[in-house]
Amino acid sequence: MKPKAKNGNVGNYPQGNHPQGDYSHMSMEEARAFFRNLSESPERRMPKRRMPRFERIPLCALPADLDLEAWYEEQKTGELPSAFTLRDFADTMQDEEHTIRDLALRFCEPARQRELEESKRVIAKETDVSVLMAMVTDKRYADAHPELIRRMEALDPDVYRRYLEKFKTPDYEEKDMDFGVKILMNKMKERDLSQEIIALLKGDYVRSPFDFAGLVQILGFRKTEENLRLLYGFYHFFKDNFPTDSYFEGPLLGIANYLWYEPSGGVGSRE
Repeated sequence: MKPKAKNGNVGNYPQGNHPQGDYSHMSMEEARAFFRNLSESPERRMPKRRMPRFERIPLCALPADLDLEAWYEEQKTGELPSAFTLRDFADTMQDEEHTIRDLALRFCEPARQRELEESKRVIAKETDVSVLMAMVTDKRYADAHPELIRRMEALDPDVYRRYLEKFKTPDYEEKDMDFGVKILMNKMKERDLSQEIIALLKGDYVRSPFDFAGLVQILGFRKTEENLRLLYGFYHFFKDNFPTDSYFEGPLLGIANYLWYEPSGGVGSRE
């Protein structure tokens, strides 16, 4: 899967090196198909199999003579966009004109746009982080997640720790994981959270292969030998053990970040 060339940088990826190519000129029909396919992605359903205990997971060794970039260019993602693609898209394009929300709202009624403005006002006034965290799973605030993230981080710069603790409980919701991964991605660009994420994985708290793969994906933002070993090992684990699912795209896109994510103007900043 060789990265497509594009005009200019996307986020912190050098020109031509963003793993999923150029989203900025997506047509209305392409955007509609993107969201329709995503909502129907099979990895969104409850998996029939859970992750084995961490200590029992066979991870292949990282070859000493591996040309990582050449290897990466030979890999392929699924034909349809997956939740991992969307997450990567959201992270990379968050400061660009065509955000996920902007694309989605093209197809919304004016009433929904008015609801978004009201949601933004409520979020701006809220001072309790716990209340904001509860809003994540409230459908009324589904289009206001960027505002929720900014408000939470403004009130508590270490709000990511609350999500790490939440993921240690068996009753976290799917939206909590999606939202928490976004916050962890943001913080990972400011501070190395690798050991905290690895400890969560090794603790066998996260047994959903989809959620597990999403957390592994985050490790790509920090260039350490251990992170690369885990990304490479879990890519092959998911390919071998879940061949009909897209879980392998989590570590694969993490490897793309490992190869091409470049901080500019300070760790994690965006031009």
